[in-house]
Order: sequence, then C-alpha cells, then structure tokens
Amino acid sequence: MIKQIAKETVITCLFGDPVAQSVSPYMYGYFAKRTGIEYYSHLKIRVPKEKKGELGEAILAAKTLGFAGINITVPYKMEVIKELDKVDSRAKTIGAVNAILVKDGKLTGYNTDGLGALAAMENRLRKMTQKDKVVVFGAGGASRAILGTLLPITKNITVLQRKDDFNLAHSLKKSMKKVNILPLNFENISKSVIRANFVLNATSVGMIPNTRESVILEKLFSEINRKAALRQKFFFDTVYNPYETKFLSLAKKYGAKLCQGLYMMAYQGAASFELWTGKKVAKKDVEVALKILKQKMGVKG
Repeated sequence: MIKQIAKETVITCLFGDPVAQSVSPYMYGYFAKRTGIEYYSHLKIRVPKEKKGELGEAILAAKTLGFAGINITVPYKMEVIKELDKVDSRAKTIGAVNAILVKDGKLTGYNTDGLGALAAMENRLRKMTQKDKVVVFGAGGASRAILGTLLPITKNITVLQRKDDFNLAHSLKKSMKKVNILPLNFENISKSVIRANFVLNATSVGMIPNTRESVILEKLFSEINRKAALRQKFFFDTVYNPYETKFLSLAKKYGAKLCQGLYMMAYQGAASFELWTGKKVAKKDVEVALKILKQKMGVKG
C-alpha cells in the first residue's frame, strides 16, 4: 500500500513538456519560507508530449501520494480538464487549467494564468482600458486564459493562429464569440500590430532551447515600425525563459515598452500557492521572489 506524505510536509509539482527551463521551485520555496511552511518542495516532472496518455497516470500518482497541488504547463492546459473531478467557473469559461488543488481526494482545476498576466502588465506597463486594441498570438491554453481576463476590459481583441493548427481557433471561437480570429500570415500580422497598442505572444515560440525564434520576424518589425511607431506600443510575452525573448528584444530595438513573462509567472505562482496552502502571499514577497528568479537565471538589473 502506498503511504501518503506526512501532513506537515507540503509537496506540489509542475507537469508539462518541457519543464527543465522552469525556475518555479525557487519561487515557491521562497513563498513557503515567508509564510511559515517549514517543509515544502515543488517538483518539476516531465510528462512527454509524445506520450500524452501518461498525463492521467501522473495526475493520479500525485493525488495518491498526497500532493497539495499541481501546476500544468504546455502542452496540457486544455487536455488536463478531462482528468479532473471539478473545474471552477473561470477555468471552465476559459477552457484551460494551469493550477490543480488536491483536497479530500478530489481534483479541482483553476486558472491563475490570466490574472497573473493582467497583474504583470498593470505593474510593468499600464492598466488596460476599453479603448485599447490588443493582438494575441496563439489560441492555446495561455491565450484562452489571457482572453478570458481581458475581454471584460476591452472587446477590441484580435487573435492570430497558425493555419496548420486552426482547429484551436475554431474551438476558441465557440467559447469566446466576440474575439476576432485570423490566420497567422505576414499581412494579418502587419495590419493587426499596426492598429494595436498591446501586442501579446501567448505561444511557446522563443522558449529555451529555440531562443532565436520570434512570432514576428525582424524584417516585419522594421516594416511595421515605418507605418506605426513601435515605441508607442506595449509588448508582452508569456515565455519567461529566456528572460528576454527574441520577440521582446526586437520590440525593444524599436523603443517599445516591454513586460517579460517572468512577471506573469510570479503573479500566477502567488495565486497558485495561495490556492494550495491557504497562505496569503504579500505583494512585496512577489517582488523579492522576482529578484531571486532573475538572479537564478543570470539576469542583470
């Protein structure tokens, strides 16, 4: 018989593929220290994308061993829903889960990504208003979470999605009818970015090890800047490792204001930690955690 973890020990984990690039154990360890949890561990567990059937087994193992919670990352934020006993209303509307609470033998799915993204942009850039125009790259789990949070603020949102995976866009349209969805091509990128003031990458493009990739090519950045000054726009990337993606570094070259994905990761992490432990994370502790994460990633300044 498998024994559960002792009650005074809190263990959480991250499921996805890849997970090696994640620095979240440092963040959660700091939150635990600041909230008085003596024995806390956050594990990074790769569930191979080529063996998606193993996700259910991994979830069951975490539940059986008495883990307090689970973070879900790419490519499982939508697929994991079918493995859960319950999904809260926000995550159900979004159609994606990134945080799971394991309690009393039940698995309940939540989504803290959208709130994390909004908090990051409000703290690093500015508050979004109903007049703002937003373009979002991608129609997967991260995109859905962000859209679900932004739609109550502004209806001026365009989503760009690859043609070869446009089934995600059709699925998104069913749950979020007011979103304008276009196939990803040079013309649509150019038109959408020119009219937008917030440009968001919600794909995994540019993540380690593919750090030379960007959803907007350098040549296209130059063309767009000639028609609409990029220095007046706000760029946000959900990818947090590397700290500054190719997408953001190209935008910075033209004077755009940036919000790195690490900020979203920290704010959503604080919300996930509070969900799992019932302990409130102070805003100042999120800021200190960000400094720790930057240090661990070798980021200067």
